[in-house]
Amino acid sequence: MNVLDGFSAVLWAKLCQRTGGWAIPAPVPSKDVDDTPFTPATRAKASGSRGEETSADHTARVAGIMRVYFSLLLLPPSAPLSREFHTPRLWMFVARLVGQPVLLQSSLATELLSGASRVSAIYSNLIYQKNLTLKLNHRRFRSWRFSRSQCMGLTMDQAYGPAL
Repeated sequence: MNVLDGFSAVLWAKLCQRTGGWAIPAPVPSKDVDDTPFTPATRAKASGSRGEETSADHTARVAGIMRVYFSLLLLPPSAPLSREFHTPRLWMFVARLVGQPVLLQSSLATELLSGASRVSAIYSNLIYQKNLTLKLNHRRFRSWRFSRSQCMGLTMDQAYGPAL
């Protein structure tokens, strides 16, 4: 992203334009910067909505854009990036979204949290897969193959052995 001068700034501006306040996440205020109230058309434009799209289309479009952004956040950088593209931004996004009850009422919030968790799960799987495979192949974890009827009535210690 640092190959072209100003590319990250342009990408961030377009991301905010296309997704409205969801890239930050922040609700769209009732007034513009110059204290003029939003009309329904200008509010829709500020929230990143297109005139002809349905709510489901808007949700799918913004969720897709944000998944790409989350993926960019988790890529290992080849050179220092601007702060909008640092990995901790993903966790800041989740914390801000969860801390805003107004945004959590939207179905889009659910899609964004789902997308963030899926992208981060893929990333963590790439990092920890070898350790997880070694752990699951350990002798103790191979005994997890109990059927439901075999586990009925057994205590945790009887089924899985004493805790470490």
